[in-house]
Amino acid sequence: QLWEHGLSWKQMFFENYLADMISDTNGSLPENTIVLCQDYIFSLKIRQISGSIELKNTFERLPNLSSLDLTYGEKKMGMDYER
Repeated sequence: QLWEHGLSWKQMFFENYLADMISDTNGSLPENTIVLCQDYIFSLKIRQISGSIELKNTFERLPNLSSLDLTYGEKKMGMDYER
């Protein structure tokens, strides 16, 4: 998995951390979170975002972001799924 993140453990940590934060908070991140990790974010794989959220402000503050894999929807809905 390290090779997917430029062979850098820092890059891997910050990319996974930010992707998890975006998924968990539906895009509303504290300013200091992005400032701390912006230099290490080159690729993001966000696997779960529900609803319509505004990510423009987040992505504008990631100058090195060159690859984005984004999945809208919920995982593991089970029997609670309603259309």
